[in-house]
Amino acid sequence: MSKTTNNQNKPYQFRTRRGQVLIEQIAEIEALAEERLQAGTAYHSVHVGALALLKLALEEMVILLLRHGADPKRLDKDGSGPLFSAVIQKDTRILKLLLDHGADPNKEHDLGEPLYNWAEFDYRYDEYGIQLLPEEPTEEDKSTEDEWLQFLDRLAIKHGKRRPDYLFLLRAAGAKTWRELDAEQEATKQSDQKESS
Repeated sequence: MSKTTNNQNKPYQFRTRRGQVLIEQIAEIEALAEERLQAGTAYHSVHVGALALLKLALEEMVILLLRHGADPKRLDKDGSGPLFSAVIQKDTRILKLLLDHGADPNKEHDLGEPLYNWAEFDYRYDEYGIQLLPEEPTEEDKSTEDEWLQFLDRLAIKHGKRRPDYLFLLRAAGAKTWRELDAEQEATKQSDQKESS
């Protein structure tokens, strides 16, 4: 009986990985289509329709995969997983689905920096390029990560940029910055030292 269970599990795991690859491919197509639209190299109405269809298909596929047991916490050998893919695409709907199904924004993309730090840098780079931000933040804007995020949101509104909605979603799900994670580790270390003495 265990042999049958193993045989039944192998195809399921394969389909889940294949589904993940398909999700990543659709996300790449979506990004390319968006890039072509912004460059004016695609027919607008056809492109908008195709882009909307791709987004709907991707969301439905993620819902289907999650419903059938896909693990949103599963990471590849580089420490990335479906949450990282959703962050790259800045797709709040997929991000919310994954977070609602247990994806941990503080465990994924552990490649030397937390996922949130990477996402925040990527947001600024995508919206403003290598240029400095169009306005200087105040000391209050820099006082906490949440104040900083409010500052980025005000800038986006004022300068017609994409709002950092997916960053707000990550923070609401408990995503922490490098500084916050380090402070937690230090507090735990000090607490452990007090208990042992």
